Amino acid sequence: MPERAGLARERLLKEAVHELGHTFGLRHCSDWRCVMSSSHGIELLDVKGEEFCPACRREVFRLYR
Repeated sequence: MPERAGLARERLLKEAVHELGHTFGLRHCSDWRCVMSSSHGIELLDVKGEEFCPACRREVFRLYR
């Protein structure tokens, strides 16, 4: 059980956005703050953000224009 309220929801959101990014054709990102960064452990999941970095955002727009 998460040690603070909302942590499970935050983790679920990040993973859902990450997997949606893969369905858009994105690969793992080297920017550790990007939601598309690879998170092989819960610690990495907790430090990354909930949004695409500027490069990944541009790629999504480029692919789906």
